[in-house]
Amino acid sequence: SGRDEPPTARLSLMPQLLLAPRPGWQLLAGLGTGLMAGDTNFAGNNLGGRFFLASKLGIRMQLTRHLAAEYLFYHQSNAGIYDHNAGLNMHQLALVFRF
Repeated sequence: SGRDEPPTARLSLMPQLLLAPRPGWQLLAGLGTGLMAGDTNFAGNNLGGRFFLASKLGIRMQLTRHLAAEYLFYHQSNAGIYDHNAGLNMHQLALVFRF
């Protein structure tokens, strides 16, 4: 957009559940809460306020002993406690290296 937007920081706590239905595959699920510092606008959308709820759901495929590929769907919302509740939906692809 060519304009400078104020920074936004997020701090969240999200316990995660890992299920392994087959060797080499894991299902991931998480539910948590968090707080935003700074501007609560994101990509032109008013996220409402500082408090938010977050959830994620995904799958991980183990490639080698230390390397895995992962897909996650992440959702953030304030659950309607503020006047604005634009929410965020994000897709994430990752390579995971475990020591």
